[in-house]
Formats: sequence, structure tokens, C-alpha cells
Amino acid sequence: MLKIPEKQKRAGLLCMFFFLGCVFAHAQNLIPDPGFESGQGPWGVYTNGPSFITTQIDNAVSHTGTSSMKITINHDTASQIGLVYQAFQLKKGAHYLFDCFVKTDSVVNGGAVQYCILYLHGQRLYGEGGYGVGGTTSGWEEQSFRFYMPQGSDTLQLMVALSATNGTAWFDDISLTELTDTSYHPLTVALNTFTGTTINPFTSTNVGPIDPSVSSLDLTSRFREVGMDFVRTHDFEGPCDMHLIFPDTSRSALDSNAYNFALTDSVIKGIVNAGSKVYFRVGESGTNNRAYYNPPNDYMKWALVCGQIMKHYNMGWYKGFHLGIKYWEIYNEPDLGWNGTVNDFIKLYRLSSRVLKGADTSLRIGGPAISALSGTSFLNTFLDSVHTENLPFDFFSYHYYHTFNPYDFFRTDQQAKALLNTYGLGNKQRIVSEWSNYNYNPGNNYYVWRNDPFMAASTIASLTYYQNTDVFKLLRYRTDGTDLGMFDAGGNYNYTGLAYYYMSQFRTIPRRLQASGGDTLGFSILAGKSLNDSVSGVLVADNCSSAKGYTLTVNGMIASEQENYYIFRIDSNIISKAVDSGAVSLVNNKITVAVKPPFVDLVVLFKSVVTSVPEVPLPGRVSAYPNPFSGSVVIHYQINEEQVEVIYITDLQGKNIRTFGKSDLRTDSAVVWDGKNDAGQTAAKGIYLLKIQTSGNVYTQKLISTY
Repeated sequence: MLKIPEKQKRAGLLCMFFFLGCVFAHAQNLIPDPGFESGQGPWGVYTNGPSFITTQIDNAVSHTGTSSMKITINHDTASQIGLVYQAFQLKKGAHYLFDCFVKTDSVVNGGAVQYCILYLHGQRLYGEGGYGVGGTTSGWEEQSFRFYMPQGSDTLQLMVALSATNGTAWFDDISLTELTDTSYHPLTVALNTFTGTTINPFTSTNVGPIDPSVSSLDLTSRFREVGMDFVRTHDFEGPCDMHLIFPDTSRSALDSNAYNFALTDSVIKGIVNAGSKVYFRVGESGTNNRAYYNPPNDYMKWALVCGQIMKHYNMGWYKGFHLGIKYWEIYNEPDLGWNGTVNDFIKLYRLSSRVLKGADTSLRIGGPAISALSGTSFLNTFLDSVHTENLPFDFFSYHYYHTFNPYDFFRTDQQAKALLNTYGLGNKQRIVSEWSNYNYNPGNNYYVWRNDPFMAASTIASLTYYQNTDVFKLLRYRTDGTDLGMFDAGGNYNYTGLAYYYMSQFRTIPRRLQASGGDTLGFSILAGKSLNDSVSGVLVADNCSSAKGYTLTVNGMIASEQENYYIFRIDSNIISKAVDSGAVSLVNNKITVAVKPPFVDLVVLFKSVVTSVPEVPLPGRVSAYPNPFSGSVVIHYQINEEQVEVIYITDLQGKNIRTFGKSDLRTDSAVVWDGKNDAGQTAAKGIYLLKIQTSGNVYTQKLISTY
């Protein structure tokens, strides 16, 4: 991520700090004149350049009725903004749906968006938008997102806008409706029907587990708990940056004494020590020192330095390593942070990619970590050169930040796929090397939607929607104790981190099951099963619907079996705790759950025999799920015909922490440990030993508490 004004990412939308008068709502659609049939009517107009932006009623183009709002921009050089708006006083805590239809023609360097801004007593608190529609659409496209009105705001301003250098957008049939349907969501999972795909937890990130130039925080244990896959070397703010590794550009690229690898080595070793793989971004971190983004005086030297960095970590050059780092991303957001022309950047990429590929043909080379996909001439020119020059290009990386509708991540990736196909690059891997449900805004002083259950639910919904793409990797921005981090400054899980922790459980239940009932507005369901069929998991997320719960129908069972279940939850009251348990069977296969959004539920199901029909004896088995755990853990045991006498949990020195007698066992095959000792106090995080004593044996299992 580049530390630049947010207006450059949203092309001017966040620079408008004007306060509007209130328009009182009526009927089901709260927006007066939603189709512009009465002319401009109650709609206000704003442009930042009236000489090259026009907003007008178009009586020749419409989705329904006879009219639409037409916005045209003709500037050629810098992105501009034209919009129409209304403002409303809405119910605090209520849920709403904002919907409109959009059509575009030749929109370049931007897109048509719907947008809203929250106010309190006239002071702007927060702004966020929807999916940007660029280029030329084949017809009208519907754009929607749900949101809730926080208690800390009193006015909502809604707008539709075109932000671009050139192009035309039409808007029609705009609606704002309060969501009042509180009926339970109907969900279904089939425990015997697989989709044929494997669930990808997408546990990769930017920065960590250590960042020595920023703090002493060490997240190694957290990375291992989550099973962090790849770590991108961007925004360590020094380590892994070109200016730190090769500070004196007058020296020879082959002079080992010209390199300073000390801090970067510590970061790379930290990644490897956590069990993660390195995704090496060559270039610079986001910084206010714009000189770091200048084109190099010697392009070939810059490329050779990239090659020597790779050789240091992969070939042992200059007291180096043999780490086999495969993924090398050239630069970061050059469409925003590069001070040269697009052709200057293509030259940089051309030389660097060829040097790296020439040194090791097995490397995966790509980029350009573009900040936006919508109609950007920079990106189109770059991809055209990659194709026509047949440059080394194993993967395409891009960034996307968004809040309200998690489904827009899916739509954006489909846009990326279509764009690559246009240039004959559709077979290349796609990597989202920065993403977050929160849109980065350094000036935002409003903390709703930063670290709360809405973020957890939106994260899970996004990751669920991504399961229906063939995107290769997602690298969350970011990990450490920042507003966008998964952990706080003390290394504790925040809501986003807990969402990732839940998602990481699919490492043990990876076979995707057929599940239905989710929507494309932030309510999602994802289900998987273990390789040995003993455990299934159903992950349900709802970021802001108006439903008061859900009913999960469990299909695919046989008469001789039941499925015991436990429900673990993340919401405003409960953080990663078991909140319910029970059993389902062929004749009683529904789980009805009362819960208000935003929330995330992980429903863990495991088999239990309920008939006296003899079975083939199996060895004694003990499992714990999730493990590592934060809060509660389900201990599942299959002990043949032996009688369980007592269950102990001890520390590594053998000191007894918790004892479960026969009266504590809730079923004949499972027990839940809530992480507390016999005195009701929360046990310290660490490693514990589970011991199940039966009439004939003692079975043990290691448990890891991450409190």
C-alpha cells in the first residue's frame, strides 16, 4: 500500500466535506424521484470542474421510464468527479439496501460508483462506496450493497458519481429501502455431496511476523496458529526495500560490499521460522519520501540488483541462503506511486523480469501490483507490452479495497480475468497482493467498521465468495498492530484475525461440501469435511442483513448415525466461544439459531453411532477441534467399547488444570473445554496435555490455547 491521499485512490470522492440539508423519506423507496422523471428535482449536483464535466437529464436513455441521469467527463489528463446526491435522516441501528442501475461508455481511468457518507451534527465521519464500473458496459448493470446506520451518526448522504478522466455514465432507478424482514435465513448443507473442489483458506498476508523497524511485536506463534501461507515483503518500511538493501546506487550491482542485508535477513528469517513462504516484492514500501519512486538513473543496474537480491536468498550469494523463494513481484502500485511514465515503468519491468528469469527459469515473475482495474490506461498499456514483447509474466497482481458488499471482491476478480483474456494472458495466475474489507483512509477518525464483528463477517463472506473463483492467492493487508491489522499492538486477535482463525480451520476439513442459502450481499455459507469423514464444518457469516437468525438443514445422513454439533461464534457479545450444542439425525435434521448480525458462526459436526448394530472395531481415536483454539475446544473421542472413567487436562509439568468426571460429559463421545481451570479461572495460553483415562488405556492429545 502507498501512503498517499485517499482521494487518489477514490479519485476525489473523499475530498468533499460539504454538509447537506435533510430530505425526509417516504414510502418503501426512501428516495424521491429515483428515476429522474421530474428532471433534477431533489437531486443536488457537484462537480470539481464545470468546464469539462456535464450532468444532465437524458430523455433518450433509461433503464425504466423515460429518463436517466447522464454524467460526462472530458479532461484527458487528471481524474475528475461529477455526482448527484441526496441526504437523509435514517433510523439509528436500522439496516438498509442501496441499489441503482448503471451504464457506461468509454470510461477511462476510473468508474461509475454509488457512494454514501455518514455525518454527525454536520461533521463528516466516514465515506465508502460500491463497485466501480469502468469501460463500456453491454447494457445496464445493477449495483447494490447493504449497510446499517450506526448509533453514532445522524445523517446519511447518498450519491451516484462518475470519477474518471474521460467517459460517460448513466444512472437510473436508484433506491434506498429499509430492511425489515426478520425471518430466519434457510440454509442447507449436504454431508454426502462434494463439489469436487478443495477449500482454500487464503491465509496469506502483508508484513510479519516481525517488523523490526516498527516495533518489537513478534507474531510467530499467531502465524503458526493461523497457518499463514505466504507473506508479502511490502511495507516493512525499510527491510526488503531497494533503497535500504542497495543504498549507494553509484556502486556496482555486483559489488557485495554495496549491499546491506541485515534487517531484510531478519525479516525473511522470521517469515521462514513461522512456517510461511516468502512472496518477495522488489521496490519500495509506501512512504512519504516521493524520491524513492523516481525512475532509476540506471535501469539495468536496478534490474541487476534485483537479480543479486534473489541470488542472496536462493543461491547463497554473499553469505546468503537457499530458501527457494518462488514468487517475485516487481514494484507496487506503479499507477499511483511511480514518478515516471508508463513506458518508463515497462522498461523497468522488462529488464528486471528478464534478469530474474534468466538467473532461474523456475521463478514465478509478475506484477505490477496495480492499485485499480477500472479502465486504467496505465494498466492497459502495460499488459499490451507484456503480450506483444512476450515478457516474463507468470502472474498478474492487483489490489482491491472495499467495505460494504463483500461480493464485489468476486466481481472484481472476474473483471481481472476478463481483462487478462483481452490481452491473451488469461492463463496467468491472478494474485490479489493487497486486499481488505476496510478502505484505507488515514484521515478517518470514525472507528465503526474497523475492528468489529462487521469486519469479521465481511471478511468471511469475501473469502467464501472467492472460493468460486480460480484466483491463486490473496494477501491480506495487513497483519500487525495497525488499523488494518489482524492483531492488535499486543499481539491479540482482533475481529479480522479471528475471522482468519476460523477460516484456517478448513485446513483440516478441506473437501468442500454442497451448501446453499447464501446471497450476494454479505450473507454467506461455506462447508467442508475432513479427509477421513469424521468431522464437518459449516461457516456462516452475516455482515448486515435484517434477519434474526438462520435454520440450517443438514442432509446426507443415514438412519444409523447422528451428527453431534457445537457452534462457535464471533459477534459483539461473544468472541470465539461455543454458544450452543446438540445433535441432528435423519429424522431431526434442522439446527435453528437465533442470532443478530453482524456475526460469524462455525458449526462443527462430528459423527456418533446411535444404534446397537455391531460395527467393525476401530483403534481408539482422540481429536480436538479447533486446535490450536481460542476460547473453547471440542474434544472428540472414539474409544471402542472401553468405558471412559475420567478426562484430565494438565500442563506440561503434569499439574492438573481441569478434570471432567462422568457427570461432566455431555455426550458419550465429546466434551467441550472452555479454557478454564477447575476454579473457573481462564488458563494461560500455552500447550496442554489432554488425557482420557478408560477402563483399559490412557489416550493423550496435545492442546494449544491461544488466549
